[in-house]
Amino acid sequence: MEQRLRARIDEHAVDLAYHAVRAEALVGSSRVVKYSRLAGERMLTAHAFEEALMHFERAWRARNSLPCDVETAGLLAGLGLAQAATTVRWKRQEAWANVRRAVEYYIEAGEIETAVAAVTHASLAPEGVAGVADVIRRLLPLVPNGSREAALLLARGAAAAFFETGSDQSARQEFSRALGIASSHADAELELRVLAQAIAVDHFALRWDEALAKSRRVLELAARVDELHSHAYASYRAAFALTHAGRIEEAKAQVQENLAAAERLRDRGMLADALYVKALLAQLAGQWEEARAHSDRGLALAAGHLPLFTHALRSSTKRGTTSPVGSTCNA
Repeated sequence: MEQRLRARIDEHAVDLAYHAVRAEALVGSSRVVKYSRLAGERMLTAHAFEEALMHFERAWRARNSLPCDVETAGLLAGLGLAQAATTVRWKRQEAWANVRRAVEYYIEAGEIETAVAAVTHASLAPEGVAGVADVIRRLLPLVPNGSREAALLLARGAAAAFFETGSDQSARQEFSRALGIASSHADAELELRVLAQAIAVDHFALRWDEALAKSRRVLELAARVDELHSHAYASYRAAFALTHAGRIEEAKAQVQENLAAAERLRDRGMLADALYVKALLAQLAGQWEEARAHSDRGLALAAGHLPLFTHALRSSTKRGTTSPVGSTCNA
C-alpha cells in the first residue's frame, strides 16, 4: 500500500492505520504511530472527534515510553484536542494537560506558531480549563506586536485571566487590544475568534446585553467565515441570553441555528449545550415529553452535563402537567 499510494498516503491514512495495527508484530510500532497520528489529524479536520480520539489513543499507547520530540508533541496535541471535543465544555482539564505538554515542547523547540495554534484552539473552551494564563504570559513576548498571533493570545489570555483569577477589568482591556489588531488587519476570522472568547467572559459576568451583541456579531461574521466552533458557541450563548431575557420566540429561532451548527461541528459538549437550551424552552412551554427527549439525547452524548440532568429530573416529575418551570443555572 505504501509503495502504491506514495504521494497519496495522507488521504489513505485511516486504511493504512488499520493494517499497520494488525501487522504490528511484523512491521513494528513506528508504522502504527505514524499512520494512527495521520488518521487522527484527518479525523480532527473532518470534525470526526470520536474517531480521532481512537486513533490518537492508539498511537499514544505505542509511543508514550519514548522521549518527547516533535512527533510526540503532535500526538499529545491531537490527543488533547480530541479529548476536549468528546466531553462537556467545562471538564476539559485532562485534555488541556496533554495539549500543554505539547505546547511546552513547542516553546522549547522554538515552534512558536505551532504553540500558539495549540493553546488558542477553539476546542479548549475558555471556561473549561485552568492553567492557561501562565502559558499565555510566556508566549506573548515571543510573537510580534500587532500580529495575528498576538491578538489570539491576548484574547485567550484575557478569558483565562477572568476564569482563573476573576480579573474582569484587565480582561476587557486585553479584548479591546485584540479587537484593535483584528480591525487593523481587516481580518474577519480573527475578529470572530476574539469575540467568541469575550462572549464567555460577558456571559459569566452577567452582562447579558453585551454577550448577546457580541454573539450576533460573531454570527454575522460566521456567514463569511467557516469557523464552526465559534459559530456554535456564539449561537448557544445568544440562545441562552434570549431565553433568560424572556425573548422566547427569538430564542426558539436562535436555538435552531445553534443545534444545526453543533450537529455540523460534532463536538459532544457543544451539542449537549444546544440540547440543554432546547429542553429549557420546551419546559417553559410546558412541553414535558419534548423536554425529556432533548435531555435524554443530550445526556447520551455527555453524561456529565449537570444542567441537562436537572432538566431530565424536572421533566420526569412534571410530565402530564402544564406548569412551566424555568431554570436559573448559569451554564
